[in-house]
Amino acid sequence: MFSGAQLTLASFTVEGATSVTWNPVNGLYYAIVRVTGGPRRLVTVNPETGVCTDIGSMGGNFSSITFSPTGILYAFGGNGSGAFSERLYTVDITTGVPTFLGGPYSLGFDGEVIAYNSDDNFLYHWSGNSSANMGRIDLNTLTETLIPQSGAAHGEIFGAVYKGAGEFYATDINSRALTITTAGAVSVAAIDLSDDIRGLGYGDALLPVELSSFTSSVSGNEVTLNWTTSSETNNSRFEIERSSENRIWIKAGYVNGNGTTTLTQNYSYTDRGLNTGAYNYRLKQIDYNGNFEYFNLNNEISIKYRFSMNFSKLSESVQSIYFN
Repeated sequence: MFSGAQLTLASFTVEGATSVTWNPVNGLYYAIVRVTGGPRRLVTVNPETGVCTDIGSMGGNFSSITFSPTGILYAFGGNGSGAFSERLYTVDITTGVPTFLGGPYSLGFDGEVIAYNSDDNFLYHWSGNSSANMGRIDLNTLTETLIPQSGAAHGEIFGAVYKGAGEFYATDINSRALTITTAGAVSVAAIDLSDDIRGLGYGDALLPVELSSFTSSVSGNEVTLNWTTSSETNNSRFEIERSSENRIWIKAGYVNGNGTTTLTQNYSYTDRGLNTGAYNYRLKQIDYNGNFEYFNLNNEISIKYRFSMNFSKLSESVQSIYFN
């Protein structure tokens, strides 16, 4: 993952790392590192050199972190982390300070790993030492549902990351790489890995699309999205996703991409028939291999639609009906 480079952090002695994850908003990798004489720290890390930049103390022994597509960092406390044990937090990526969300989640014992699924917006959780149980945490209710596993047996999960199409990449204590579906089906992808990989951060080395602008405009109960690309590589399509106050993303539509091109391309999509409320939008860019990345609209859209209709009769004055 780090090209064999030793992790280094100025002013600290790094003893190891427990988790790494990729932020799809700013493109940086974040990690939890163990340092001599202090609690674990949140850092950003250069995946080519292993050089870490300190963010701050997390205050306890957190075991796993994962990002949502909108840049929210979630962290899970390890079984032996005292007050943080088996509990879920969000973490401020500017300070490293955690904020409690829910738990404890008694899915298993030891080896806590989480991974965000950007398709269904659930947080998937593995826990257990000699064997690991699997669960799914609803981030709205903060409740967890056990997922029975099938297929290849595995030991403690060391790292997991969602790769799309209902599958996770994972590593276990037996130095194996696995694929695990959201339904719990496990397959072995590789054996005898050269090292214990205690975190997975998935990001395209070469982003297939360079987005130069992404804007919106509102007319009545319609939202028009406009975006421009400066280059595209194997770009199959853009799916337009929308969420409202419930934070659940749904597919509103799609626009075909232009394959591979270095010419500027302009795109537009109009989302019609919206109810009054606040909305967020993002683009899910998908290449021909099924890989994808997200582009978030920076501003929230507010719809305050007012519809008027005038009618009259010969003996009556004109009246207006308003629907808010």
